[in-house]
Amino acid sequence: MKTFLDMLSLERGIDHAVLAGDRVALMSLHAAKGLEWPVVFITGCEDRLLPCSLFGTRDDEEERRLFYVGMTRAHSRLILSHVGRRTINGRVLPMKPSPFLDDIPGDLCIPLDRREWKRKGKAHKQLDLFK
Repeated sequence: MKTFLDMLSLERGIDHAVLAGDRVALMSLHAAKGLEWPVVFITGCEDRLLPCSLFGTRDDEEERRLFYVGMTRAHSRLILSHVGRRTINGRVLPMKPSPFLDDIPGDLCIPLDRREWKRKGKAHKQLDLFK
């Protein structure tokens, strides 16, 4: 796990340009500058995460600029998502959509129709051959 996290924090976004074939590139908004993909997902579009204020002071202008950079990386489709609650450091926090989402013209947005969430039943227990 440490190696994976080190790779994510140390890699440069441009490294994805040389990979061939279908792939998913995970990166920060900072690392996305200058790159473009057919489809871009930006998750965590919640107030206190975007703009970030959970861990101290925030710079709305810089956060808005980074959000714009992320959105403009999409060539044909941009998918923005947010949640109603998030667990951070073991605490469940209620979340509201980012205020930046209000700045996107409504005629450019198509909400995703989702079925009501249902709790999954218990998974079947694997039988043991040797006890």
